[in-house]
Amino acid sequence: MDETINTTLFVEESQFWKVFHNKYLFNYIINSIPLLSNDHFDITNYYPRTHKTKFKDLLNLDCFFGNKYNIESSMELLKLKIKHNEDFQISTEGLRLLIKECKDVEVLDYFFQRYHEYFIQIDTFQTSTTNKIAFDFFYSKIQNDPKLLYGPLPINQSTIESVLQNAEVYYIEKILSMAPYIDQSIKNFAIKTAFLNKNAHEVVKFLLSNPQYCSL
Repeated sequence: MDETINTTLFVEESQFWKVFHNKYLFNYIINSIPLLSNDHFDITNYYPRTHKTKFKDLLNLDCFFGNKYNIESSMELLKLKIKHNEDFQISTEGLRLLIKECKDVEVLDYFFQRYHEYFIQIDTFQTSTTNKIAFDFFYSKIQNDPKLLYGPLPINQSTIESVLQNAEVYYIEKILSMAPYIDQSIKNFAIKTAFLNKNAHEVVKFLLSNPQYCSL
């Protein structure tokens, strides 16, 4: 009995994803949703939600992240909302999840251009050290417009302290090179903080090779 149920569920889910990845059918269904009297888009089997949510009401950025197993599906839904130029409900946690999990530069650029004033509320560079695509995107923004360091993409002492303790040399090198200033207090704790990094040997070696960032 259980095997029959599992087989049925597997077949039904396989059919669902075939339709989902068929752009014509998917767009037809989604565009028809608002016309239905009972237009609930049931995402409870694929996303960690406890109730049904209308597709048109999926506006909270948090809804699209946090479930790595279905991140690609989440991104397809998110890009469809973007295509329809819909406004999103932005929270600091939603932005952090976006920066940590989004691998699509166009999506990152969309949210940065449209909601850049919210980015100042989080430590964007520190958050993006777990997502190279996002980090490189924001790094390129600074290279093109350094004034962003004094707006939505600041690098402060807490940013530097956090990356020295937790990030790889790749990120540390770029963040230190972008920092508007490296004062003596930062230099004083650099080596000590680097020893807490799981890659302490590489980080300390980098700092010793760049004495402008540390004090012995």
